[in-house]
Amino acid sequence: LIVLVTGDLLSGELASGTIRMLATKPISRTGIVLSKWFAATIYTLIMTLWMGFLSLFVAHWIFGTGDLMVLNPDGLLILPSDDLLWRFGISMVLAFLALWTVATLSLAFSAFAKNSVGPIVITMAVIILFTIIGTLDVTVFDDLKFYLFTTHMATWRIVFEDPFPTEDILISAMVLLGHVVGLLLLAIYRFNRKDINA
Repeated sequence: LIVLVTGDLLSGELASGTIRMLATKPISRTGIVLSKWFAATIYTLIMTLWMGFLSLFVAHWIFGTGDLMVLNPDGLLILPSDDLLWRFGISMVLAFLALWTVATLSLAFSAFAKNSVGPIVITMAVIILFTIIGTLDVTVFDDLKFYLFTTHMATWRIVFEDPFPTEDILISAMVLLGHVVGLLLLAIYRFNRKDINA
């Protein structure tokens, strides 16, 4: 859902021709990209909050309160109910960072394209390719895996481990934020050089 909306933000305007009219307004091209990125950020935040609402409050309504059983590679872990709210909050922040990275990637591809289908398909292809590379047990990819954003997209899951992995979470958050900043700069650079009259 994130990719379907954000992949259309710039390329959809270009395909419909409304980008030319938008470019005549007293706003820079960088301002256009930043406003689209801000809209993508708000949309991503709303989607994350909605999923958080479903996973926490609706589940609370259906199943009630109590301790949380977590199945991880080390076995079954039972987290006390007092720890659940703050862990869910941190996991939602990490989920937002992961989806924000995907939204910014899709927006960056949208700055290169002339229609909306391309950025959507390419973003999904990149996610699938990076996920495959991350799961392959091939030594040539070992050094690369850390830098792939897909490696850090599921960091929200380790919030429910004990002891709490603070260092791993901070590292993953920094990698995802680095991707967001880098992809946003790429989108701004490309859109500033794009011929919108063609």
